[in-house]
Amino acid sequence: MPVKACNRNDNHTKQKLRHIMIIQNFTRNDFIKSGISDLTLNEYINNGYLLETPDCWQLKYPELYKNKPTDYYNMRLKNPTENKKYIKPKELCSRLFRPLALSPNIISNRNEYIIITEGEKKAIKAVQEGFNCLALSGVWAWKRTPKDDETEINADIIPDIVNLDLKNKTIYLCYDNDMWSKPQVKQALYHFSAYLIAEKQAIVKIIKLPEIDDKIGLDDYLIKYDKNNFQELLNNADLADISGNIIPVILLDYAKLKNGEDPVIFDNLKHAKI
Repeated sequence: MPVKACNRNDNHTKQKLRHIMIIQNFTRNDFIKSGISDLTLNEYINNGYLLETPDCWQLKYPELYKNKPTDYYNMRLKNPTENKKYIKPKELCSRLFRPLALSPNIISNRNEYIIITEGEKKAIKAVQEGFNCLALSGVWAWKRTPKDDETEINADIIPDIVNLDLKNKTIYLCYDNDMWSKPQVKQALYHFSAYLIAEKQAIVKIIKLPEIDDKIGLDDYLIKYDKNNFQELLNNADLADISGNIIPVILLDYAKLKNGEDPVIFDNLKHAKI
């Protein structure tokens, strides 16, 4: 019986489908690690916010007050280098990430709290579990380098933060639990708290994830301990301490924090507690 010749187009199609499946698995698995459901993930894929390439996935940021993609994105490399796992557009100012399921009305309503965390997937997971959450792309991503002719006091703050009306609005800051051993993360937290208090007149509270051997973020905590336990952390979050010796120094010295180079005021930062 004669052997049927292989069709090159069929082989090419099969290889392409296998390749697409690998990429889809890479993206889905990465989001599943953060506890994000297929239903939530498909919302981002089907609406053009989450894109896949052979080398990465790319998550586009929605506008803060409407479900429309911005030019800003975060890109996760499939094969990261030693020092580079995520890539953001250097030519664009950082943005606040609003998960699609979080209503813009939550942001503008002073009676509604907001959690600000570091990392988009953490915010997506938090909103999926019923919490109001925005994300920075990094602990210092609320700041920017001002242009030479920008001299106003908010010139070094990203517009998304500057334009928020946060007067008397409760803002929870929730960073990874390894902040206790990372002075630079504490410094970012203290500075951001001081800015929100001094310039935005917000009510700032700190959510402290437990100090355990494993590094955990907001998404990890929700997976490991569930949303009821996180609600307890939310309920028991402490006000940012303005009676201690860290944040008050920043508040008093805040007028100097406009040119992108903050004064060194954290001599004992490693041992300081919030």
